[in-house]
Amino acid sequence: MMKKYKYELFNKLSEMGCDIDDALDRLCIDEEFLSENYVLLLDDLSKDTVSEPLEKEDWNMAFRMMHKKKGVYLNLGLSYLKEYFDIICESLRKATNEEALPHKAYFLKTAMDFHKQEQIIADIIKECQGNL
Repeated sequence: MMKKYKYELFNKLSEMGCDIDDALDRLCIDEEFLSENYVLLLDDLSKDTVSEPLEKEDWNMAFRMMHKKKGVYLNLGLSYLKEYFDIICESLRKATNEEALPHKAYFLKTAMDFHKQEQIIADIIKECQGNL
C-alpha cells in the first residue's frame, strides 16, 4: 500500500511541475526518504507564512524564511517555485528599508501566490495520505 501511495504522490507532484528525478538524484535515489520528506513538509506548510514578516516590514525575517524554504523545496524537486524564491530572496537579500518599502505590495502579492502553491502541495500530500 505504501508503494501505491508513494507513486501516486510522485505522479501528482510531477503533474504540478515537481522534478522527482532531480529530487531522487539529490537524495541518492531513496524513494522512501523522499516520500517521508514530503510528509514532513506538511508541518512546515502549516505554520510558516512569509506574509507575516512582510506585513510587519521585517525584511530580514522574510528573507530568512523564504531562503530556508528555497533550500528545502529545491532539494525536494519543487524547482517550479523558483520564481517566487527569486522575487523575494534576491530582492530582499541586501535591501534596506528604503529599498524594500516601495515594493511591499508586490512582495505581499508574491507571498500570497506562493502560499497558494504551498496549499496545493499540501492538499496533494494529504489526498495521497488519505488513500493509504
